Amino acid sequence: MISLKTISSVATNKKTYERGFEYYNQRRVSNLVSETNPLDGHTHISAEVLGSKYSYEVEVTLDAEGKLVYHFCDCPAFYSYEGCCKHIVAVLLQYYYRMVTEDHAPVRLKGGTVTDSAARQMIKQYSDRMINSAVSNASVQKVRLIPVVKIDSFGRLALELTVGNERMYIIKDLPKFYSDITSGNVVEYGVKLKFLHNENAFDEQSRPLLRFFTDKFRELLTYVNLQAMYKNDKRSLYLSPRAFDDFFNIYEGQRVAFNFDVDKSQVLFANENPPLELTLNKEGNAFKLKMGLPDLLVAGAKCQYMLIGDRLLRCSEACTQATSGLLQAMMGKDGTLVVAEADMGEFCSSVVSEIRPYVNIKADDEDIASFLPMPLVSKLYLDMPSVGLITGNLKFCYGDNETDAMSEAKMNFQRNIKEELLAQSFVKKYFEAYDPEQRFLYIQDDDSIYRL
Repeated sequence: MISLKTISSVATNKKTYERGFEYYNQRRVSNLVSETNPLDGHTHISAEVLGSKYSYEVEVTLDAEGKLVYHFCDCPAFYSYEGCCKHIVAVLLQYYYRMVTEDHAPVRLKGGTVTDSAARQMIKQYSDRMINSAVSNASVQKVRLIPVVKIDSFGRLALELTVGNERMYIIKDLPKFYSDITSGNVVEYGVKLKFLHNENAFDEQSRPLLRFFTDKFRELLTYVNLQAMYKNDKRSLYLSPRAFDDFFNIYEGQRVAFNFDVDKSQVLFANENPPLELTLNKEGNAFKLKMGLPDLLVAGAKCQYMLIGDRLLRCSEACTQATSGLLQAMMGKDGTLVVAEADMGEFCSSVVSEIRPYVNIKADDEDIASFLPMPLVSKLYLDMPSVGLITGNLKFCYGDNETDAMSEAKMNFQRNIKEELLAQSFVKKYFEAYDPEQRFLYIQDDDSIYRL
């Protein structure tokens, strides 16, 4: 195996040797691969070394005794001076310490003081930041990161990423891409795309997406077994409802590639309520409800999204709360529901009253008039039959009809159950007791009377 003495002897000079030490300690060597020929014992080593501006390819061959028999680097110094340049020295040191310790080890120069491990880590952090910034900013043509939304094999929304500038490449291994970004690795995707992976390498429009991806992937590392999750598909990132909300915020007002079914199209992300329409037709002793369905219904953490044509619309929270139940029922029955005449009163009082602000309801007025709740007026009659006792009698008034709020008697018209419940809830905040014989609410203690 090669020795430190041999590495020192093949360097161009002492200064080159020391610079090689620095490059090794700064972890500039990446993608080191070694392979030994079993026939002659020669070991071929290849690696990449990050220089002050560019990344250089290094190739080295050692014989069975560890002597250098071939070396190459595509840096300018290799062609200008005898011996091994600092990049080759750094690769030889990486290989040597990998063979000795199977891990990165700090180099101690003879007679020198060893830097504290905490200080060395801190220096590396600042050094890497400086190097990455300088190298990335030196690149004239920035890299683009483009999203593609699709439906994964489990029927969930998922995100694919493509990267490039003149030509776009699909990122086939998202866990590796995340590792390359966090480690600052230099990676080659094709003949025309090789770059140092950090935020500065990407154009301004791509950086919000890059931050989104790294944030969401970091969350997955905390909660999910990635090995099991990415066993079959490494190019897709599952978008949870909350994650899709964040993704939509990045691209609101822009078009995004969307894979749905087989077709791939550019979909506009728009923040607006969709034009929904519900048709009610009387058929015998039942009503048939029909509704045009969106191409896709997506649940966010707070809002729902509807894909209609080439537009993905984000509903407001109020619209989502009012229409989500209806839409889910309709999606499950291909846009058609049947409601028996006996249930139409409840349907009109509970469903229609809530969805009406967001859904255009088309129906024959005569067919549904008797099922719609009448306007409600709530009246509370107060009395003080004795000192320290206040009674209340809540009445529900529908036109000329007045009924006790506690009465369970059926009416020959549709009551407004929602508003009745709201009125009862309000009154019960002050009147906590009820006398079923006298049929009135009452309060007796001084504090409750004072609050009233």
